[in-house]
This record gives sequence, structure tokens and C-alpha cells, in this order.
Amino acid sequence: MFFDPDNDWSQRAARVVAELPARFAADGLRADNHAVVALREEGRARPSGYAHRGDWGCYPCSLVKSFHLVHALAALDAGWLAPHPELDRALRDMILWSSNTATNYVIDLLTGTTGDTLLDGAALADWMAAREGLNRWFDSLNWPEMAGCNLTQKLMDDTRYGREAQFAAQRGGYLNRLTPLATARLMAALFDDSLRFRPPQRPGRRRFWRAIRRGRRPPIRTISCRNIWAGRCPRGCGSGRRPGTISGPAIPRPRGSSMT
Repeated sequence: MFFDPDNDWSQRAARVVAELPARFAADGLRADNHAVVALREEGRARPSGYAHRGDWGCYPCSLVKSFHLVHALAALDAGWLAPHPELDRALRDMILWSSNTATNYVIDLLTGTTGDTLLDGAALADWMAAREGLNRWFDSLNWPEMAGCNLTQKLMDDTRYGREAQFAAQRGGYLNRLTPLATARLMAALFDDSLRFRPPQRPGRRRFWRAIRRGRRPPIRTISCRNIWAGRCPRGCGSGRRPGTISGPAIPRPRGSSMT
């Protein structure tokens, strides 16, 4: 375990956790569909911690993007991932507004694979073995919290096709899987600087590094669907987007349409 137990902290956290199902029952929270890891930094080498169902394996959605970020930064430091502006842009968008497309670009670079048409036999086996490199890198850290986790699947905005569908169907359903303890360990390592990356030198990577380390976010201009339909798309709105917004040139509003 990457944290030390502490009776006082554990009692406080347990009281909070005990109240959660009743307080958020209307939102669908149950005792069996959530987990909590609570850490307290006290200026020591290791934090105090408490885990409620910390080894619960669940589908992590976009939490895997933080893992791919760490993997990519390590690969850049090691010199086996070549820095280039498109990678800078993908890493930024993967974290800044949780772009699935950017994440999949990073996965392709880390594994030397692409996802598209069906594969068979040895070709499929080789392709899957390459994608397993995402798990193997974290295995090399020797974090026991990563046991049983899976980071190999791409992030999809709808369903999967071709080799991506073949891969996800392995073992009766081989989707991404993380535990609260694995995620908490990664976040703790990012903030306590135990993952020591060489400071980036290229301007694009340096800007990105500052945004991650200091929590600074570059300004993003967004525009709502309502403004687009009304023809009020400001200049330069295509320079950045957040999920749930659309940016681009003004387009005519279809007859009979309504936007809410």
C-alpha cells in the first residue's frame, strides 16, 4: 500500500462514507456502486490514507487518460517517443477537455498500432500484443495497486468496429478496468513528484508541463449550439472546445428545429 493507515483519519473518512448512500440515494448512489480513497498529506514521505472498497474493479471512463499522460511523458523522457507539435496538441486536448480522439492518437504512438479493419490469426495476435504494452509499462512500476487493471482499449464516442471490436471482445469482454486504489496512487504520485520526469525543453512541451504542474488552463473560447444556430459564431471560436459545445462557422438553422 502506498499510504499509511491512521486511526483518526480512517474514523473521519469512514463517517463521511457511511453518510453517502443516504444523502445521494436520489442520484442512484448505493453501497455497492461506489468506492472512496481519502488521502491526507502531513509533510511526511507517505500520506495517511483510508480506502472503502479500494480494490473494486470498474469501468474507468476517462480516468485512463491520466495514465496515458504519465506513460507518454515517460516515453518522451526515455527518447523512444519522438516529440512533435501534433503530440503536444494531443496531450493538451486529452487532458484539457478530455478528447477521446486525442487520447487514441497518443495510444497509437505509444503502441505503434492503429485501429481499423478486421485482422485474423497472427496479425491480430501481434497487434493485441503491441497494445498490451500499455499495461506492461505500468507493470514495470511494480505498483501492487495495478493488479487486475486494464488500460489497453481506446476511448470511443460510440461503438467499436474492426480490430477494436475484436480486441474488446477477448476474454468474454476485455474493456478498460481500474480500481480506486490504482487511480489514487497515480494521482498521489503526480502531486508528490515521485514520478520524476525530466523538465521538457521544447516550448510546446514546456507550456503543457506548466499547465499540468501548476493547474493553469489556457483560455478556451466556447460557443453554445444556440449561438451557432443564430449565426453568432465569434471569430476564432474554432481554436478550442469543451465537451458539450460546438465551435465552427455559422450554419443555417434548419426549419422546425429547436435547441434546448
